[in-house]
Amino acid sequence: MKQRIILAGVLFLALISSHQNCTPPVVQHDQKLEGLADSSPFAFDVTVNRLAYMSCSNMKSLNQSGFFTFKVSATQGSGLMLTQDYLDHVNIYSTSDKKEILSHSENATNIDAQLVLAVRNKDNLDEIYGPEGEGGKKIARILGKLTDSDYVDWLFSLDDDERGYEFANSDGDKDELKGSLNFADYPETEIDGLRSYISKGAQLTLTYTSYLYSSSDDLLPRTPSDRETDAGSNKAVKTAYGVGFDLNLVTPKGYSQQTKRSLFSVDEYNLETQKPQGNWKCFDPYIIVRLEDIKAKCNGDAIVNWCKTNPDPATLSDEQKRVRDVLSVDDWYVDWKHRCIVRKEGTESCYGSSNSGTEVGYNITYDAATDTTSNSLGSLACSPYGGTSGSSEIPDDASKCWDNKIKLCPHFVTVCYREE
Repeated sequence: MKQRIILAGVLFLALISSHQNCTPPVVQHDQKLEGLADSSPFAFDVTVNRLAYMSCSNMKSLNQSGFFTFKVSATQGSGLMLTQDYLDHVNIYSTSDKKEILSHSENATNIDAQLVLAVRNKDNLDEIYGPEGEGGKKIARILGKLTDSDYVDWLFSLDDDERGYEFANSDGDKDELKGSLNFADYPETEIDGLRSYISKGAQLTLTYTSYLYSSSDDLLPRTPSDRETDAGSNKAVKTAYGVGFDLNLVTPKGYSQQTKRSLFSVDEYNLETQKPQGNWKCFDPYIIVRLEDIKAKCNGDAIVNWCKTNPDPATLSDEQKRVRDVLSVDDWYVDWKHRCIVRKEGTESCYGSSNSGTEVGYNITYDAATDTTSNSLGSLACSPYGGTSGSSEIPDDASKCWDNKIKLCPHFVTVCYREE
């Protein structure tokens, strides 16, 4: 009897001890999810399939829609998806748990990641092209913070191997995966500096904001390395999550006096592995014509009578569709036969303003490729930098024509696409 009492007492104490040290199953589950979130690999994989370059400079402001220097966008077949490494990391859990793991991640790998477009030095991706000082660096943020619940829901709603390019939140608001950088308010000499920077090893990059401790640090790309360990070390950052694009900028055919105002080819790289990926092709460039030059008259004829502002055909070719992905029908006329584009009614010109800030009547040599007029610049009578302007006002009747001072070289836009 005494032995039974002792045994019962031992069992009672063991039961009490076990109860006191037992963590409820729900808490254990939440702790496990937190652990998975904190140890998870990078979750996001992005591609775009449209990239365009527009050479405008000297613009008075950037308030007019339709203008850009570099523009990227995703259409069907490209966009954002979750990485296979991340999906493998959470594959045994329910969809709701998978969403919880991503949206409540507190580690530096995924938290608050947001896509950023910028021109960066590929030998040190921390370096962004743009003027020094507060707000001077040119970047474009795309979509929102990808660990916000609306984006997490969207990403997990995609089918296997599907990429999302148009986000709709719970309120029905839509946001496309596209972004642009606009340096068109820079003078032509500084745009030349940008082109030189790119030719010497800079890339157009699509990276993710870094998780650091001050607002200025969101200019830094999110990297596989430990930013906290590297902080203050001045260590060059050569890898990051995201993609980079080597741009081969060239002088437009037939314009020997031109600067590199067209884009010949694009090479894409995975910034984490530094390996090439994708295959890009570029259409021949389109010349940018001022609407005023089509409306203005000289000796009874339009200054530009070959570039038409007709509506698009009812059925678009593959090239026309891809160009329209970049150049909105709301902003631009496109003459597909003569490969020219004209900005619809607006207050800005791709050809900028004089040093005093007033619009000047440059005689733009749209046909410089066949112009054999001699002047101090050589056989082609145009200058990329302007100089002495032509008439101070755009001609508006038969009695007014441009004078024959230095002619300005035309600007171009080039549209490239990633093959499917």
